[in-house]
Amino acid sequence: MALVEITKLESMRVIERQKVNEILEEQGIASMDLMNITNAIEIGKLLAVNYILTGSIVESSKTVAIFGRIINVETAEIESVALVIVPKNSNVEPLL
Repeated sequence: MALVEITKLESMRVIERQKVNEILEEQGIASMDLMNITNAIEIGKLLAVNYILTGSIVESSKTVAIFGRIINVETAEIESVALVIVPKNSNVEPLL
C-alpha cells in the first residue's frame, strides 16, 4: 500500500525492487544490511536516488511491528521514522 501511495506523488520516482536486488547482489550486501545507514546510503548512491526507504518487520504471537525510515542519501540524515503495530489475524498472516 505504501508503494501505491508513493508512486502517486509526481515528485517521486520509485526504483523497482529487482533493480535494488541486483545492486545488492553485485555489492555482496544482504537486504537485512540496509538497516545499516552506511550500507543504505552506499546502495542509494549506486541507484542514483535521493532517498532510500528501509525497514523491518518483527512478528510476535499477537502482533506484527513494522519499522520504517527514510534516509537522505546525500546528507545521510534520517528524514522520517515510523512504527506501525498491526494485530496478527487471518488477513495479515498470508502477507508474512
